[in-house]
Amino acid sequence: MDRILDYIDNNIINNNKTSLGVIITDEKFKFNILNDLKTKYNIDILGNNIKKGLSLANKLNYKGVIFTDEIQNNKVNFKNLETSEQDYLLIDEILQLF
Repeated sequence: MDRILDYIDNNIINNNKTSLGVIITDEKFKFNILNDLKTKYNIDILGNNIKKGLSLANKLNYKGVIFTDEIQNNKVNFKNLETSEQDYLLIDEILQLF
């Protein structure tokens, strides 16, 4: 139990990474795109229900959500929860946001 609490404390509570959520709306999503994002952000899978996923992301004060509905030319559907703007962005563009 102590190891679990230490893990949560060191990796979830005390790391200063911004949290982003991912809503799986297409099972064909390529998780290798997330590898670049994991270096800078905490990435959490929020399920496949858009309404519930957005509600959870807002409740947890996430900065943004990635929808896996469509990936074109390495662009993903991203919603910035601070500004409510939603657009298709390159991974590099997301890395520059927060």
